[in-house]
Amino acid sequence: MASDEDEMLPQLLELGGDSEVFGLDMHPTQDLIALGLVDGRALLYSYQGKGETCTLNTDLGTHKEACRAVLFEPTMGSRVYTASSDKGIRTIDMATGKVAWDVTDAHDEAVNCLTFWEEGGLLVSGDDIGGVKLWDCREGRKKAVASIQKHEDFISDLLVHEGMLFGASGDNTLSTYDLKHRKLVARTMDQEDELLSLSVLKHGKKILAGTQSGVLLVYSWGEWMNCTDRFVGHPETVEALVKVDEETLLTGSSDGLIRLCSVLPNKLLGVLGSHDEFPVERMKMAWDRRVLASIAHDSLVRFWDMSILEEDEEDEEDEKGVEEDEIEKKEMSERNSGRRRKVSAAVAAAMATNGGKENSGGSSSSSSSSSSSSSSGSDDEEDEEDEDEDDKGDENGEEGEDEDGAGGNSASSSSSEEQEPGKKGGQQKGSKKMRMTAAESFFKDL
Repeated sequence: MASDEDEMLPQLLELGGDSEVFGLDMHPTQDLIALGLVDGRALLYSYQGKGETCTLNTDLGTHKEACRAVLFEPTMGSRVYTASSDKGIRTIDMATGKVAWDVTDAHDEAVNCLTFWEEGGLLVSGDDIGGVKLWDCREGRKKAVASIQKHEDFISDLLVHEGMLFGASGDNTLSTYDLKHRKLVARTMDQEDELLSLSVLKHGKKILAGTQSGVLLVYSWGEWMNCTDRFVGHPETVEALVKVDEETLLTGSSDGLIRLCSVLPNKLLGVLGSHDEFPVERMKMAWDRRVLASIAHDSLVRFWDMSILEEDEEDEEDEKGVEEDEIEKKEMSERNSGRRRKVSAAVAAAMATNGGKENSGGSSSSSSSSSSSSSSGSDDEEDEEDEDEDDKGDENGEEGEDEDGAGGNSASSSSSEEQEPGKKGGQQKGSKKMRMTAAESFFKDL
């Protein structure tokens, strides 16, 4: 992930002149991008690779005023919807490139944003004075299916999830509307901050809103009157949000930076890139999630390579795997140390018991018997230590060691002393080999 001083360089689509981009959307199944321009045009570009080559595909027509929003039909992308400051909304058929539906006075004021309710097949639009309308474009109706007027200032963003419509507004509130029953569920208290962008995370359990102050407001599902958490850290306005996965999202800020953020726990993870201090207005993820497109207050569209996020995830998984191996190795070492301590204590106790019995009997043994007993005790101790160190030692080797121990009981002290050094050396050699095998397996796994 790039730092603030060393951002990843994007591929650029330069529109030239004063063609400031207002609207942006990406096709749900193809490498196509739709743009709405300040001069009223709506353009369709095809891009290759990760934005390396862009080609003008279709001029989708021109509104009388700025084209503020463009939206592909979300399932197959068979239609493109456009909305304008001239209060109009259009539908362009992708197969023919012609206008299939046009309402010139869809709202009383400029139309600011669009979204789509897939289950109901309805287009949703929001305007500059807080109005929200639902449209059935399939039947070519010129009249809205429903009209909602619950806000006092502009609708900045709209989001549909699980049959609920969320509207962020410049009047510092978030509204929740039940689309199935066509009724307002809740409208938050004054959040003392303009709400500018929306996203849903945590498998639908959390709704996030970007604000003018830069704070991300987190709402828990069903608790709509006030936010349940606040994510502080952005120095300026958060005007765009794009979900990466259920735990993370990308934020576009008026300081020109696109940041990767973790939500609950709340943490700024890094900077994806910069728009050279131009405020980031909108961002969209491509259908295959390889590319992120973003626009700012200039005539450029930037394409960001999203594979950098996958590389970061792979590095994190590798680091996690190494940590788990180290923990497992430490736990195994602790278990083996515990076994050795237990065996040593048992051997010491057995030797003390045998010594006590010999002293109470008052009998004396010959030097050869003493040497033999000492050799046998030493053999037994070494056998038990071998079992502890190797756990799954070779059974044939253990039987051989037992036979050597028995022979030591009938041998003279000099014979026992000659055999012990060789035997210890064999045990040490075997233990070293097992340690080397274990080490090779460990590094091989790494």
